[in-house]
Order: sequence, then structure tokens, then C-alpha cells
Amino acid sequence: MLDVARRRGRTQVVCGDAMALPFADGLFDLRFCGLRPTQLPDLTTALGEIHRVTRPGGLTVTLDFFLPANRALAPDLISDIYTPGRFLGLLLHGVPACIRTFLIRYAVSFPIEDFSLLLRRMGYVRVEACPYIFRGIGLHWGVRR
Repeated sequence: MLDVARRRGRTQVVCGDAMALPFADGLFDLRFCGLRPTQLPDLTTALGEIHRVTRPGGLTVTLDFFLPANRALAPDLISDIYTPGRFLGLLLHGVPACIRTFLIRYAVSFPIEDFSLLLRRMGYVRVEACPYIFRGIGLHWGVRR
């Protein structure tokens, strides 16, 4: 992703550890994470780092997969994502099977409401979640207190 950013003319790109972000406190007004902060080794530490680098009043937005409220729907959700995902994995990475492991990890995640509670405990206010596809995908946002 960093190489793509450089090819598109971005000169300031940074590769860092999500558990110890290489940025000053309160540096960012907005932080967006697309897909899988919940798969980090220590979610609380990672969210603490995100909180640290976001200025007070700054916005954090996260898009992620979650365990559907009705766990019986989890196989259907994986199937609905798996078929196009397998094609995209082959097209983009040349390895169709890589998407399978990725999705299975998502299927054993936790409910969307638990992530909202965690954001509140980390010090975010006005936390909201917008669920999609049987609550299996969630868009969260919150403001740093």
C-alpha cells in the first residue's frame, strides 16, 4: 500500500507498528482504519495508541467485520463474501486461497456492540455504529474526549 501511495505522488508515507505508533500525541484530527483493528495482537493497546495520536475532539472511524448477532448467519455471511473474495484474491494477489484464512478469522470475532463498548471505555464519546449485512460489518465512529 505504501508503494502505491508513493507511485501516486505521496512523499510522506510511514510504516509503523500499530502497537507503538511513531507519531506525537494529538497529531491527527481524523483517523480511519479500514478492516481489522480487531485482529491486532492487543486491541486495547492498539486503540490506546490510536487514542493517543488523535487530538481531543478528533474523530476516529473504523470499518470492520463482526460476528453477526444471529450466529447461525455467520456461514452465510462468509459464503457471501468468500465467493467474490476468492476471485479478487486471485486477481489481485494471484492466490485465491489467501482470502479463506482471512475470512475464517473474521467469523470468530465478537459482536459489533462489544466494539462500541470498548471504544467508550477507551475514552471516546458520541460513539456510534452503523451495521451492515446482518450486523456482520460495522462502521464505527467516535470523538476523542
